[in-house]
Amino acid sequence: MSTDAPLQKLHEVLFEEGLKVRREVVGNSYVDRSLSNGSSDFAKPGQQLVTEWCWGHVWTRPGLERSQRSLLR
Repeated sequence: MSTDAPLQKLHEVLFEEGLKVRREVVGNSYVDRSLSNGSSDFAKPGQQLVTEWCWGHVWTRPGLERSQRSLLR
């Protein structure tokens, strides 16, 4: 098993968790439109980064309610 496999799995899990939260907060149509508009070879890594880090790391972290996080964005 490659040492990169667990890291890749972590990225996938964070992306999926981030996508779930992102959809709950801003709605399916907004997320679908953002992912569609950001689907070029240039923009896709940016959409993946935002979804994984901002929504997957920050918005799933304990400590603040979603309403409090919304004030900070």
